[in-house]
Amino acid sequence: MVQFGTMEYFQKLAETCNASEEMKKTGMSVTMIYEITDMTMPSGDVARYFLKFDKGSVVEVREAKPGEEVDMQYIAKKEIYGRMFTGKLKGEDAMKTGWLKCNYKLGKMLRYGAAFNVFNKIISSVPAEY
Repeated sequence: MVQFGTMEYFQKLAETCNASEEMKKTGMSVTMIYEITDMTMPSGDVARYFLKFDKGSVVEVREAKPGEEVDMQYIAKKEIYGRMFTGKLKGEDAMKTGWLKCNYKLGKMLRYGAAFNVFNKIISSVPAEY
């Protein structure tokens, strides 16, 4: 089991996505950042992780650079991600309350809506400590 909010977690998420034939079939090509507002990187900066999908596979995982432009950006506290990824809180409810902030390119969101449903199932299958 990996600790959420670490590079190890996001690498495990990428491995799990890349092992999924269902994810590959989505053909999703997007960039995204997960920002965890109550965690810090060794540098002291807020924890931010970058994922790049190309044709349904994760091709890059790394620490995100400040001000980096991406297709999707999610911003929340560790507890909120934990509740969402374990099925205790719906993402829509987290956004309505302001606990989760999302910045995204609408065209990508509309194009890959079904792919994000597959991705969300994969996220909740990764065993992690929150």
